[in-house]
Amino acid sequence: MLVSRWPVVPLADVLGGGGFTRWLEDITLGRLLLDPDHGYIVTKMDLGHPSVRAVSNDRVGASGAIDTTAFHSSRAVTLEVSCFDTDQLSRRDVIARLRAYTSPGRRPALVWQEDDGVDRRVLVRGDSTGWALEKAGLGAAVSVQVAFVAPDGVLETLAQTTADVSALPTPGAGLGFPVTLPTAFPKTSTYNTTRVMNNGTEAAPPVFQLWGPCTSPLLLNLSTGQRLSLPGLTLTAQQYAEVDVANATILLNGRPAESLYAYQEWGVSSFFWLAPGRNLLRYTPASFSEDAHAVVRFRERSI
Repeated sequence: MLVSRWPVVPLADVLGGGGFTRWLEDITLGRLLLDPDHGYIVTKMDLGHPSVRAVSNDRVGASGAIDTTAFHSSRAVTLEVSCFDTDQLSRRDVIARLRAYTSPGRRPALVWQEDDGVDRRVLVRGDSTGWALEKAGLGAAVSVQVAFVAPDGVLETLAQTTADVSALPTPGAGLGFPVTLPTAFPKTSTYNTTRVMNNGTEAAPPVFQLWGPCTSPLLLNLSTGQRLSLPGLTLTAQQYAEVDVANATILLNGRPAESLYAYQEWGVSSFFWLAPGRNLLRYTPASFSEDAHAVVRFRERSI
């Protein structure tokens, strides 16, 4: 319970617009709820903007510049938090718990919710900031600023989007004709595809699970012309190749000790991202049984 000397201030009113910071979560420290019951009132959250990786050269013999800038870098994220003691913790302990999440060796997720009711997160690591000690009486709040860097530079939805792509033959496979008919499907046909919508404004790195039973699993993105190809690999009904695009790993059943990286078809296969908007995916191994399918998981991203 919040001690009676502290008025209950809705965090939506503190930050305005219905948005508020919900928690910090780290794999070793667990979840720290940033609410009055735990000694915190977030008074300001600044999500910053990612640094732009500018690539620009002056035009030769003319005014202006040739600007090919396309990428961004990390972003700064800061919080201002009023910290106070609770029934279980002293003010010093409340502050110490918060600052533990700024240790540079950790990669916590900062989770907040805006007025649309959707939980969002940004992955961060601690950055240098001051710690000005205030003279405050017993039971008074102390304002603390914590600083982070978000290495990826993007904001994500907390919930993952998941799609299932059934294995289907290449259009026209298994049929032979003495002549090419006008109705033959070209290689870029959208027949036998699954539409995966990325409603974010930025490309998203998915995690693919390519399930057997099948041989030579092949996943195509017909919207971008990219493919993920693992020729020579055989998967049983209980096996899948987990492809983590962000970390460029291919693991049998997601086990770190069982890499399938050597099966990737160099020069053809790629760790492709999902573009914003519609992505038409086709899972078409060389041979497969009806239970073969691909699972796609990703978080929508925005600047």
